[in-house]
Amino acid sequence: MSDRSNRRLTLFAILVTALLLVLLGRAAVLSVRDGAQLASAAAQNDTQLQAIPAARGLILDQTGVPLAGNQGGVTLQVTPVELPDGPRRERTLARVADLMGEPTNKLEQRLLACGSPGAAKPPICHLGNPGDPVVLPATAQPKALQSVAEQPERFPGVSLVSVVRRTYPAMPVRASHVLGYLGQVSAEELAQNPALPRDTFVGRTGLEKQYDSVLRGTPGGQRLDASSTGAASGWDVVEPAQTGDTLVTSLAVPIQRAVEDSLATRLSSQTGSAIVLDAKTGRVLALASHPDYDPDLWVDGVSNDEYDALVATGALLNHALQSLAAPGSIWKSIAVLAMQREGMDLSASYQCPARYRAGSGVFTNHDSIGAGSVSLAKALEISCNTVFYRVADKFWSQGGGERSSATELDPIALAGTDLGLAAPTGIDLPDEASGSIASPAAKQATWQARQEMWCAAAESGYPELAQQDPARARYFRKLDRENCTRGDRWQQGDAINAAIGQGGTATSVVAMASAYAALLGDGRLRTPTVGRAILSADGDVSTIDPTVGQARVVPPEVTGFLRKALSRVTKSGTAKAAFADFPLDKIPVAGKTGTAQVDGKEATAWFAAAAPANDPQYVVVASVPQGGDGGSTAAPIVRSIYDGIFGLNGNPGVPSDAPNYTIPSVGGVPSASEVPSVGAPS
Repeated sequence: MSDRSNRRLTLFAILVTALLLVLLGRAAVLSVRDGAQLASAAAQNDTQLQAIPAARGLILDQTGVPLAGNQGGVTLQVTPVELPDGPRRERTLARVADLMGEPTNKLEQRLLACGSPGAAKPPICHLGNPGDPVVLPATAQPKALQSVAEQPERFPGVSLVSVVRRTYPAMPVRASHVLGYLGQVSAEELAQNPALPRDTFVGRTGLEKQYDSVLRGTPGGQRLDASSTGAASGWDVVEPAQTGDTLVTSLAVPIQRAVEDSLATRLSSQTGSAIVLDAKTGRVLALASHPDYDPDLWVDGVSNDEYDALVATGALLNHALQSLAAPGSIWKSIAVLAMQREGMDLSASYQCPARYRAGSGVFTNHDSIGAGSVSLAKALEISCNTVFYRVADKFWSQGGGERSSATELDPIALAGTDLGLAAPTGIDLPDEASGSIASPAAKQATWQARQEMWCAAAESGYPELAQQDPARARYFRKLDRENCTRGDRWQQGDAINAAIGQGGTATSVVAMASAYAALLGDGRLRTPTVGRAILSADGDVSTIDPTVGQARVVPPEVTGFLRKALSRVTKSGTAKAAFADFPLDKIPVAGKTGTAQVDGKEATAWFAAAAPANDPQYVVVASVPQGGDGGSTAAPIVRSIYDGIFGLNGNPGVPSDAPNYTIPSVGGVPSASEVPSVGAPS
């Protein structure tokens, strides 16, 4: 063999030896340094991880009747990246769509991540990343899903998963605006809380939102183990799911039914709302807004068309705490409190002419009817405006008349503020609107915010409106000129209108019920509260108690006067027709009608009442925007609710002396009378 050949063999041997050393070194690294990591990765190839959904806590009425519950079920999960390509993909999705009972194109939309090209709006699109597993709504019957388990080869990329669906079993009632609804967790919420599963549903409105952290529970996890051959060996629970806590409310199903039935029977396309409040505790016994909606509609995700329809009808708005309106004559009870504070004699007589002149203005009674000299109780009974016009005029003069830099409240506005009507009540329901009270201070603040706009409008006028309606354009321009230069002045007419709940005063049904509970109850202001107690799965019980003001806002003199005076309203006054055949001799009802004028629209109808009048327990307030006269629209609604409360309509009522607040025993959670107290979540 030549030297050249020997050199080649030597080089080849060296190269082979070097390669063997490299391979041996890499093997050592894999087996020693990275062995544990690679073993774990290999194990993961033989297992599948799946979340165990957590059941939300129950929501119960005060006696334990379930208002919101849960139902376990099975549905389909589609993993888009595991779907086959081409015609086979189309056939697979067609089979899944058939099981779901929906068009294939809608199923395709569900698989698109929100924000990706061609994706529909939530809740149709899914909130995960493109390719993430998508849990479909649990609309398919369990029998139909058997084919997925029996013939998995026909459903590549599709699997069965367990789900927990929200149910609303209280058939006689909906309580939709109190309970609220759930929605799939958003991408923003997932970013803030990465531990949440993508298919988690969270509270969006009502109690579901207010107490979401209590009700939600904690998801668990389970692992599907597989042998080396790929055969499944079973599920192992890695972490058990923790059910959410149960929320017991103060709602009473019989009273809630009476409120919902009364609104539905007397209102068709109109909006309206009503509340029943326990005057002695501040607990909410019933609350409803019309129109309402079926809570089941949200369980599997409402469609865009369904959502738009709910918005168009106003069904998503809780009018009892989100709608504000001038209260009209139910405000006169607040004026009585102001009169007593200013030293005026509640037992004296007052003039009730048909008209009251103040400066260049003329202010009239309802229907321009006078009654001569009347007692203050009679003025409330017949709802005489001119008596309260004169009182407000007196307060206005004593306060210095017109003033341009006022920052104080006049006596009537101060009384309303002390009753909580200028701020949210703090009820344990989300999105409560804040009321406003007409006053020198409020007008000054409004002028500071709007002066520039008023001055600009006064300068330019209303050119487009002037072409269609010159007189109306001139009128608006005149108002703008006055507001531009004098809009900060608390004028005589402002004070007079404010005395009967008009002008810049606006309030909600919830706020007015809270105020009337103090006016006709023990004089103390309480925070309306729906939650009664939180029951944990391990047996802990925590009560939720309304906040009670330490000071008495309404003195006994005013409380006693209003109980007697407003009892005359239902017997012989403006609500006489509504309570014509009600057993007032056994169950006296103290109430006040309100008819608040609205420019260009029908008046807002109000009625606020308490019963039994001699020792109020049940405060009921109803309001109907564009409902017209309070005595003919709102008072019959309240009357019907009292029929339900006291069992006068054929349905079982509730105890007339006091509601039952015994905490029920649920799922092993003991009943308790002395338990720790917690505040309502805010």
